[in-house]
Amino acid sequence: MTDKKETTVRLITTVAKVIIFFVGWAMLASVIPIPDSSNPAVWRFFAELIPFFCIAAMTALFFVIERRKITLHMTAKPLHTIVLSCVLGVVWIGVAVGILTILGVVRIAGVNQIEALWLWMLSAFV
Repeated sequence: MTDKKETTVRLITTVAKVIIFFVGWAMLASVIPIPDSSNPAVWRFFAELIPFFCIAAMTALFFVIERRKITLHMTAKPLHTIVLSCVLGVVWIGVAVGILTILGVVRIAGVNQIEALWLWMLSAFV
């Protein structure tokens, strides 16, 4: 019976930590204002960057709180992790665009000149 009780306590603790993590992230991300910009690419970049930094801050906070008992796999092989993340990000976006194209939701009708395309791509990547 002790094992069942211990498992229940662990489950409740884990669920509470997950809720605290995401509520903390949402609160932190909501209090940091997105800088006003007349350039939509700059605005989008900060709209993606602020939540990213907030989730990184919450991860670091929980890492310290847990007294480094958890393993951050991204620190073991940083170059491997960066390359894998880049590849998976491109695949993720490619699959989404592919499915939307096959379903007829997205149709490429022409070419537009996009100002600061590199910043839009970086924002999507973040």
